[in-house]
Amino acid sequence: MRIFLKTGNKSKLDPAARRAEKKRKWKVRKIRMVVFLGLFLVAEIVLRIVGFKPGVIVNAYYQPGDVVYDSVLVADEMGITHHLPNGSFYPGQVLNDQGFFGEINYTPEVMDSIRATGKKIILLVGDSYTAGCCPGSYNLSFAKLLNESDEYVVLNFGVGGTDPLHYELVVKKYLPLLKPDLVSVVVYLGNDEMVYDRTPKPYVPVCYPVKDGFWFSSEYRIDFGDPDTYFKNFNEAKKFYYSYFSLRSDESNWFEKSIRSSVILSRLYLFAKIKHRRWQIGEDLYDPPENPPYTYNHLKEIQQFCDVNETDLLYTAIPSPVDIIDQVDVRKQYHYFFEDLPWSSPSTIKIEDYDGKETGNHYNEEGHRKFTNFIRPLIEEKLK
Repeated sequence: MRIFLKTGNKSKLDPAARRAEKKRKWKVRKIRMVVFLGLFLVAEIVLRIVGFKPGVIVNAYYQPGDVVYDSVLVADEMGITHHLPNGSFYPGQVLNDQGFFGEINYTPEVMDSIRATGKKIILLVGDSYTAGCCPGSYNLSFAKLLNESDEYVVLNFGVGGTDPLHYELVVKKYLPLLKPDLVSVVVYLGNDEMVYDRTPKPYVPVCYPVKDGFWFSSEYRIDFGDPDTYFKNFNEAKKFYYSYFSLRSDESNWFEKSIRSSVILSRLYLFAKIKHRRWQIGEDLYDPPENPPYTYNHLKEIQQFCDVNETDLLYTAIPSPVDIIDQVDVRKQYHYFFEDLPWSSPSTIKIEDYDGKETGNHYNEEGHRKFTNFIRPLIEEKLK
């Protein structure tokens, strides 16, 4: 028989009953803990099956081995990024003495020899799409396919990770030197929006590539601090990015190392770490304007420079895979990139013409072929 002891308005069980109740509650807690751990493990397994990597907040920062610098890029005195011959390139690419993908050197003497054959010269500027990524072979890229013409020679100045400021720098340095008949600038709508007006950094490339991995931007992220702050070398960039986006750094503390094998725990922890960093910055956090004008400003600078040098200019734009999936009206969506500048974009591109469905993906072989068919008549019309 249970005996209740009155204490004010409370009742207490006798010691044996209390022990039994405590045991019952502990059993319930253990069952709940087992269920929670089971669900946690199931969630971990499912996340890994669908492709999530442990120890990082986004998969791009996952590196199973050492994070090693792939010294593929270098910058000149103007801040123009060039390729280095010891870097990793796409199959079929040939690097000239100027650090661009071309079978000839981009010098005045070579240009004179081309003109002597009656061919015209096109200065082609852009990012990784223009550089030749990613149809499997550079020989299948639109830059290479365009160079099969008997009427003109295409000088490929495409460099991955670059932006309209870089395009402007290339044009201002090489147009007076090479005197092309046409400047063709290919804008990638996926990430050519400049949300602040960065300044060129002499001898600092736009990116620091990781061997078989992610490319670190040399620019500090604007959602972490002041715009136009930059990393002077690869190690500075690596330390920053792996402090906030990965727990796989050698500098991770014991707690970070203990949870980095978990997809769920590592992402929750890094999300909280990033949120805390932004909270620390508070009101000093840079807030980009709506429809920032900086992309247009640099494209306008290119047009004005070409006008002064009496050189024709052609602007074309490549929609991103996300634009294609969302069926975006690119002329309406990206009007502020160009404003009064004439430009055109292909209408025949489908999602099957890319090597993936994210902003960071590129044309595959069919996409490069379609873009070649799109831009070739525009070039020929300009050269008439």
